[in-house]
Amino acid sequence: MAATTPTTTSVCRALWLAATLVAIVWHQWVDGCIQAIWDVLRASTVVRHDTFEPTVAVTAFLVSFTFWKALDCWLPAGLTKRWRIGESDDMSTWHLSKWWTRLLQEPVWYFAPIAIFDIMYPRRNLPEKAPSIEKLAIDILAPLFIYDFMFFFIHVTCHKVRFLYRNIHAKHHSEKIMRAGETIRLSFFEQWADVSCSIIAVNVARCHPLSRALYNGIIVYLLTELHSGYDMPWMLQNVVPFGLWAGSRRHYVHHRDGRFYYQKFFCYLDDFFGFGEDARASIRTGKEN
Repeated sequence: MAATTPTTTSVCRALWLAATLVAIVWHQWVDGCIQAIWDVLRASTVVRHDTFEPTVAVTAFLVSFTFWKALDCWLPAGLTKRWRIGESDDMSTWHLSKWWTRLLQEPVWYFAPIAIFDIMYPRRNLPEKAPSIEKLAIDILAPLFIYDFMFFFIHVTCHKVRFLYRNIHAKHHSEKIMRAGETIRLSFFEQWADVSCSIIAVNVARCHPLSRALYNGIIVYLLTELHSGYDMPWMLQNVVPFGLWAGSRRHYVHHRDGRFYYQKFFCYLDDFFGFGEDARASIRTGKEN
């Protein structure tokens, strides 16, 4: 596995803590900044259009994939190899050109149906008041939690029911090397289920439109990070204490051995249902077949 330094991780945690303290102590000033930003965004034709949220998601995918591609292919290997997980520094079986083509095609398949529907049925109504910093944080964490909860059970089912794994989910596990491009190596059902869980999550959480836009960008980045094959000190799996965040290390193990780690972001369901660290430890010591 990749190595992270305690000092770097501590610095990252300190920065997160400092940002949290600023938000708490100067919350009125922060809320005022958020309101000013929302006033500008709300006056924009692009933001007022129904397709703004999927546009944010598509743009986030393009930016995220370009970021990981830069680490994979454009920077000297010596700068990034120390953070690569397992065998993910061996790119001999990973076809970059194929996935870059797929990446350019993906927005068309994802965006076109939504754009057509939005043009036919405009329904976006933007409130004048922006969310407070507390509301913004809750509006991002709550749908992440709900999405992760729903997709866990779909994911487990796709692994445990052999017919579903063979015909739906096996495609996602077909490459040995983990790269961000694996995020979109999905069957149609998986794409539909993934997007549906996310849409349901933001609606159940009753998120503000600004929160929804930020959530779309954040979850896209987190999904690409999950499949990136990197373990960097500033990633949430290292910054969030007590092992509460899953992250790329656990997901790498999941892709290598599909018996463990079905949650994408959090860990509590894996641990509760016996797919977490205890299960791996018992298999390593020969207590299970």
